[in-house]
Amino acid sequence: MQKNKLSLILFLSFIIVLVIGCSNEREPRFSIDDQIKDLKQKLELSDQQADQIRTILEEQRDQFEKLREEAGGDRSQMRERFMQVREETDSKIKDILDDDQKEKYGQIQEERRERMRRPRQQ
Repeated sequence: MQKNKLSLILFLSFIIVLVIGCSNEREPRFSIDDQIKDLKQKLELSDQQADQIRTILEEQRDQFEKLREEAGGDRSQMRERFMQVREETDSKIKDILDDDQKEKYGQIQEERRERMRRPRQQ
């Protein structure tokens, strides 16, 4: 009887930890279409700007995939290169934007950085 109770408690504890762990993701990853839709609305992008940014984001995605393959599990090397690619992407995007859009884009980027810095809620 005691053995069954202990097994049940361990099983339920495992399920609780699993559920909590899955619910604490920082933020969902958005598809390129979602990112374009969001940026188009927030920055009031023209169709031409949206198309150019789509191309830049697709290039970034391809670079990320290549880096994952090349890193072979070395997360610190991968993280460093990801940051470089992300900075290059941001620079390319800013080159397409007008001054007002650049300012708004900078605010969006800062908000994203702040969300990334926040500790996960327990």
